[in-house]
Amino acid sequence: MDLIKQTPKKQPKVKKTLEQKQAENLENGLPKNAGLPWTEEQKNDVATQFKNGKLISVLASEFGRTSGSINSELKRQGLIEE
Repeated sequence: MDLIKQTPKKQPKVKKTLEQKQAENLENGLPKNAGLPWTEEQKNDVATQFKNGKLISVLASEFGRTSGSINSELKRQGLIEE
């Protein structure tokens, strides 16, 4: 008896659009842009607004990200300490 293990064929991963990822985040109760890469414009905007006194919680809401994500980006830019 020949028992050859058949490995299931993997389905090719279909790349989701930005809009699909954002919709999925919202469906899962996450901020719209959670886990998505930052654009250069967003990085500049968050830095400018933080320097102008905006609270991290407000920035998180405006950018559709978590407070942790805002904190991480501001740390990367050297605007807040670890």
